[in-house]
Amino acid sequence: MARRAPRGGGRTARGLSKWQRAALDRAAAERDDGAGDARGAGGWAGVGGETVEHHRDGTWHVRRLPGGDKPYTCPGCGHQVAAGAPHVVAWPAERPLLAPDAPSARRHWHTVCWQQRARAGR
Repeated sequence: MARRAPRGGGRTARGLSKWQRAALDRAAAERDDGAGDARGAGGWAGVGGETVEHHRDGTWHVRRLPGGDKPYTCPGCGHQVAAGAPHVVAWPAERPLLAPDAPSARRHWHTVCWQQRARAGR
């Protein structure tokens, strides 16, 4: 006879709720998606990994961060990217990351805003 999960709490065998498991599954699918869209040839790199993406407005270096130590304003929606929130940092490929004017060129985006920007073909 197959064992069923106990009632109450909706926890899976690993101790995660079905909502937490669904979020982890979505994140894994996003990481594993190797589609050749605007995310670059190999899809997203892991957290902290850097990709190069080609868009109508140029080529961008894109880095996924697990969170920052201060809030930023997302250029995609104009709302705040909260301190500690996972997000994307993008800067034009023609400016090296450590160039003197690089900090002014870097933009911190909500991950969803950056993905919507890519889908819109900007």
